[in-house]
Amino acid sequence: MDAVERYLGEMERALRALSRDAIRRAVGALFDAWRWSKTAWIVADGGVLASYLTDELHNAVRLPGQPPLRVRRLAGQHDAIQAGDVVLALAATSDHDYVERTVARAKEVGALTIALLGSPSSTDDNAVDFSVTIPTDRSSQQADASAVIIHAVALALRERIELHAVSNANNAAIAS
Repeated sequence: MDAVERYLGEMERALRALSRDAIRRAVGALFDAWRWSKTAWIVADGGVLASYLTDELHNAVRLPGQPPLRVRRLAGQHDAIQAGDVVLALAATSDHDYVERTVARAKEVGALTIALLGSPSSTDDNAVDFSVTIPTDRSSQQADASAVIIHAVALALRERIELHAVSNANNAAIAS
């Protein structure tokens, strides 16, 4: 088996093993943050992935006539996290002190914390409210799977916001 087949096969297995329920739970948490005008913070042990995921999530849920999801990459401004916010922590490596400090601060102020974990050993799963574990030890596959998860979350969140807008419009029409 060549490297391409091995990598893609491992990636397929990792994606199949992801918890769909945990991903749906993340969608629900982000929907609540959107509905209540709270902020979704993305923090990672790698800046490039955090920036990409922040942009992707922000752009994917922009809908005409609806407020945007307030999503920001957290880069040192721990004091900006507020109760009701959502902190999405990406911890793909064992070098994640910054991520752990951010999660601890978020918990102190009453923010919901969600982790995308690169492997079961990449951070303390008990430190967050819930997590989605990416079952691979390859950092490149962890980054790839994180992007896939964010794309799935963004698509599901967009659909949920669209349904919410339709429901509100229907309720307004019935009330008038």
